Amino acid sequence: MLDLLTNYNDERESSLLAKWLKKVTKIFKVLVITVLHQSKSNLSTTGHIGAASDRFAQSTLDIVKDRDKNTFVLSSRFMRSDSDFEPITLMNFNGIFQQVQNDSNKPTLIKKASDLDEMETRRLCSLIVTIPMDYNDIVDEIIERTANGKTFAKNLENFCQKPSKNMDQ
Repeated sequence: MLDLLTNYNDERESSLLAKWLKKVTKIFKVLVITVLHQSKSNLSTTGHIGAASDRFAQSTLDIVKDRDKNTFVLSSRFMRSDSDFEPITLMNFNGIFQQVQNDSNKPTLIKKASDLDEMETRRLCSLIVTIPMDYNDIVDEIIERTANGKTFAKNLENFCQKPSKNMDQ
């Protein structure tokens, strides 16, 4: 949004932009998603444009990047329409963001690939089979998707190479 302003701290200019965006959504019946960074000192949106956006927004989400887990967590700061918004965790898989399970609901880690239930085994195996990758990339992908170690990933990859034999047991 800052690219549309000459001064994000100008109250009149910020208010006009927020009203214009609101008008665009009504005229064209579209959803407008904007990104504003937060102040590092108090985690609020910055300047008059931040205040105007907060006032006019249908919903405001916080996006927090976790560098260690390579995830982004979207959580509700303000929602006019849904007070029960559950945080969403996204992970980048080779340039494609996919929703992954939140840590708060994370099940205990499974130690052996053969301990997975049939549905989860089929799901992971289908991902492995449908995405053309070399062996090391497949192992890395399994580690990212399951948050388990390399031994688990290698066992699952080997397990998936013989799906009919393993899944019929």
